[in-house]
Amino acid sequence: MREYYPSGKLKSEITYKNSQQNGPAKTYYANGNIESEANYRGGMLEGSYKTYYENGQVQTEVQNVWPETRHLQKLLP
Repeated sequence: MREYYPSGKLKSEITYKNSQQNGPAKTYYANGNIESEANYRGGMLEGSYKTYYENGQVQTEVQNVWPETRHLQKLLP
């Protein structure tokens, strides 16, 4: 499923299966840069979840390793 800003630029693209998030999910800032990206299986986070600053640099990365979740915080220098 895709959602767009009023300007026509892509705001998000999320894959669903049986009404649950399944596959890649990405959101974007109004300037077109990626805001977040993740992968889901059966509505549950699978793998890493990343957020980005508006300038495109990685802000946060969460590594989901079932049954625990490891948080890897990346900060700008």
